[in-house]
Amino acid sequence: MDVGLATGLTRPEEIIARCRHLGVRHVTLAVDPMPGYRENFTPDAAYLSSVCERLASAGITVSALNSRVGWERPDGPDASIVEDITKHRREVDGALKTLELQGRLRIGVQLHYVGVPMPADEAKDALYWS
Repeated sequence: MDVGLATGLTRPEEIIARCRHLGVRHVTLAVDPMPGYRENFTPDAAYLSSVCERLASAGITVSALNSRVGWERPDGPDASIVEDITKHRREVDGALKTLELQGRLRIGVQLHYVGVPMPADEAKDALYWS
C-alpha cells in the first residue's frame, strides 16, 4: 500500500521537498491555487504539465487532482451551482476543461468536491445526481 500527500503547494521544489521529508511517492495536487484557476476555473495547462514533469523526474507520481467547484463563496458552498447551472457556467466549463487536461496528462483520479448541502426542497435532490 502507498500513502500519498494531498497538497495546495504549487512550486515543484516545495512539493518535492515535502514528499521527500514525509517519504511519500504519490501526491494529489489542489488545482485552485494554481496559475490560471482564478481566471478560468482550470489550471494553466503548460504550468500543470511542467509541474507533473518535474515531479515525475523526482520519482513522484501525481496520482490525483483535487477540484472544488462552488466553494468560491466565503460563507461556504453554493447550492445554486447544481440548482441553477446557468449562473455557474464558467465554473462548470472550467471543471470540464480540468478533466480533459487531466486525461491528457494521464492523471487517473480527481477528488472532486461540488460541495453542496442537502437541498431544502427534497424534490431538488435529483438535480444533484444528474
